[in-house]
Amino acid sequence: MKCALILAAAPLLFAMPAAAQDHSAMSGMSMPGMQMPAAKPAQAAKKTTAKKPTAKKTVKRSARKKTPSKASNPASSSGSDAMSTMPGMDMSGQMDMGKSGAKADGAATPDAMSGMNMGDKSMGGVDMGAAAASNTQGNSGMGNMSQVQGGMSGMEMPGPNGEESIPMGPPPAAPADRVADRFFGKSEMDRAETQLRMEHGGARVSKVMLNLAEYQSRSSGNGYRWSGEAWYGGDLNRFVVKSEGMGSTKDGVSDGEVQALYSRAMGVYTDLQVGVRYDFAPTPTRTYLTVGTETLLPFWLENENALFLSNKGELMGRSELYYDLRLTQRWILQTRGEVNLAAQNSPEIGIGSGISNAELGFRFRYEVKRNFGPYFGVSFDQKFGKTADYAKLAGEKTHQTSFVVGLRTFF
Repeated sequence: MKCALILAAAPLLFAMPAAAQDHSAMSGMSMPGMQMPAAKPAQAAKKTTAKKPTAKKTVKRSARKKTPSKASNPASSSGSDAMSTMPGMDMSGQMDMGKSGAKADGAATPDAMSGMNMGDKSMGGVDMGAAAASNTQGNSGMGNMSQVQGGMSGMEMPGPNGEESIPMGPPPAAPADRVADRFFGKSEMDRAETQLRMEHGGARVSKVMLNLAEYQSRSSGNGYRWSGEAWYGGDLNRFVVKSEGMGSTKDGVSDGEVQALYSRAMGVYTDLQVGVRYDFAPTPTRTYLTVGTETLLPFWLENENALFLSNKGELMGRSELYYDLRLTQRWILQTRGEVNLAAQNSPEIGIGSGISNAELGFRFRYEVKRNFGPYFGVSFDQKFGKTADYAKLAGEKTHQTSFVVGLRTFF
């Protein structure tokens, strides 16, 4: 009979809730600024487990594991005593292991840590208890991260190899002294630096180029033609002088002009030019306001465009395109085309509206040196519209084919 009573009472003894176990062994642990909420009575834990049937099953299974208590496991008590002796640790409070944050085997869940307070000196004064509380309200584990980031604003960059920390801030100013000043003197190095800048983009250079200087043989009478320019300046700003014209050996200069322009680089391959143009032939003379461009197009096509507004209100335009095809290192074929246009009829100077005239030439050049190349070739000149009518009235031909020989040079 006694044996039956003992066997009937044995399950009741082992069914004691794990939440009622004594966790006072952790009361001696200490961490700076950490405070644990006081433990709630074991009855509250019993009520909680009574409401959730799953908790009862967990308690029964864990009870069979026979988790050693404080008295039966000296190592645990000695470990807790050792932790209590660690400097700066204060966990005088007690963890709340009674709610869903406690498991039967004594392991604490994240909810059980919601009462921890890290103090004002760790993590920049962030209340970790408040952060954990906001986590339980549905912040997906990111509770009050703005507070954490604000507390880390005073951090410094660690130095190399664990050395002194490097404060984060604006970089220091570039040194103004030069090492060469110690050997050659500051004034001497300033002069050398100025010269270096002049030679690498700031230099003032000049060039005189005669693109066409030729003698023309044609049926209406032999003649000549010239086209060239000279400039002085740097890479961005230049003063340019251009001139071109033609004439005959019998009558002299029939067309001649000179331009004075200010040239400004507007891009890597384009210059904008503004200035004046003066026509000294034919008569009566004209003075024009000039706006134009010089551009290097793809495939090394050189293009010049200009608009001219005369002192009589006449508007004219010109476009030139030429290309040097290198056949060998010395033999070069230059193809050149020019078109002149006018917005109105000007019978005084023999120019009609629309396309007034066009020229197409092919010239073979042999470069004895890069800056000295004689050439020969052929040129076709055609007048159109009213300009052709004015030429007929003056006894001139509207179409001419010329065989040319000349020299292209620059210096």
